[in-house]
This record gives sequence, structure tokens and C-alpha cells, in this order.
Amino acid sequence: MQYFKFKHALRNFNSDFPQSLLVISGLYLPECDENWFPNWMDKINGFPLYLFIEVEDYIAKEFDSFCIQYSFKPQNFRGKFKIIEIENAEKFKLMFSLAITIACAGEVVMWATHKNIFSSNNQSIFVIGHDCENTLILSNDSNLKNTKEMIKTFPKDTDYEGIYVNE
Repeated sequence: MQYFKFKHALRNFNSDFPQSLLVISGLYLPECDENWFPNWMDKINGFPLYLFIEVEDYIAKEFDSFCIQYSFKPQNFRGKFKIIEIENAEKFKLMFSLAITIACAGEVVMWATHKNIFSSNNQSIFVIGHDCENTLILSNDSNLKNTKEMIKTFPKDTDYEGIYVNE
């Protein structure tokens, strides 16, 4: 079971931008259930999703080998950044294990639920925070408009240590 704390800040953004900002904290991703995020993305119909990841030289060989082994096709984006289309929860689970390692080293790891971010409704960006201790969500998906709605989308058997709402 996962235990989380939540913060939610709702702003009056232009409709072309995210309508909500949510922060899930109180978790340490390397110790989380490896199925939780993939199951959540599946439940919110987040696939295919688009992973944006910073790949520094120290892990480039391992990253490339991993992608070949599991048939990922990263696209180069401005030097050390890669974009990978993830088709389903099983593939996300595989890549998420490596993404956590990279995020723990302080590199950028985030994913979007659509290719053209915020060009239409029901799109979200998920960013792994500093030291993998939180996840930031920028969204214009009505299912993620506030903490109450977001919780409804979580995989079953999720417990909540505390809910903190900052509106």
C-alpha cells in the first residue's frame, strides 16, 4: 500500500494552460510499489505517454542497452535529453525503474499523457521531484482538478496518510 500527502493549488489559468497544480509528497519513489504509477496511468487512460528524460554521460551506455533490450525507441532532443513513447503499463513499469534511478541522481524525469501537451482537454504532465520524494502534476484533466477528484483515480488499496489542500 502507498501512503501519500497531498497539496493542491488551483489557479485561474488561461484555458490553454494547466488548470491545476497538484503535489504528491510523503513518498520515496525507490521504495514505492513498482506497479502503483503504471497502474494509475492505466486507470486514467494515460497511454501512450511521453517520457522526457535527461541522460547524462555516466548512465548513457546503460540507458542505451536498456532501451535496446526492452525495445524502447528514444528520440534525441537537444543533446542529453530523450523522449520516449510508452505504449502501456507494462512498458512504463520497465522504464520507470530506470527513470527512478536517473531521477535520484538529480536528472530531469517527467512524462506527459499526450504528445501535444495542453493543446486540448484531459492532458497532464507528471514531474518527479527532488530526490524522488514527490511528484508534481500540472493538469487540465477534470479528473485531476483537485485532490478529491485525483484520489478517485488512484489504484485501489491506496491509503492516505494525510491530505493537505492549499487552494
